[in-house]
Amino acid sequence: VDGRDDDIIYIKKNKKAVTSKQALEEKNTLIRMLKEYGGWNIKTCEEHWKSDKDVVLAAVTNHGKTLEHVAASMRKDKEVVLAALGKDPEAYKFVADSLKKDPDVLEAFKGKKMKKKRSKSMKGKMRDINEETDDSDDK
Repeated sequence: VDGRDDDIIYIKKNKKAVTSKQALEEKNTLIRMLKEYGGWNIKTCEEHWKSDKDVVLAAVTNHGKTLEHVAASMRKDKEVVLAALGKDPEAYKFVADSLKKDPDVLEAFKGKKMKKKRSKSMKGKMRDINEETDDSDDK
């Protein structure tokens, strides 16, 4: 091996030898697909991807509750947890106990939860206004 990245050989779970360049291409493809087709698809991925921080971040920023399907070490990672909560406050139930009382985690959870409630509340108010407008048009 002459030291170039693409000459470094990795042995994957299926015992197939690949270069680091191939592995990086596979990872980038997976990240793109998780963003495009839904982060929840990580649950069908090989286990080693569920502990890869870049892959996990792509998944949870697309679908917060994906946190349920990632490695335990990722549910303890504050950056991953904050990204998941930023997408969906319901991801909180999958946060590692060691982070559940962290002030930043609690703030992200409560802040996003309040925004979600306000959004639902506003949708309901808009629906009521539209219904009132429709009723007044009938008169």
